[in-house]
Amino acid sequence: MDRVEKVGQLMKDKVAMKLYGTLEILESKMDTLINELEGNLIKSITGTDFYCNAFSSILKPK
Repeated sequence: MDRVEKVGQLMKDKVAMKLYGTLEILESKMDTLINELEGNLIKSITGTDFYCNAFSSILKPK
């Protein structure tokens, strides 16, 4: 599994096997999960500048 797939798997683990009333509710849950990702977690999963730059919008400290 490549690094981006690991991030996808992490997200899938959080939402799989749960029922969401609408697609909008699922999208909102995904947005929340993305916003809650910590920079250090993403860095540990991805580990390269290329991927860190791709995820730079969520790696920036709040």
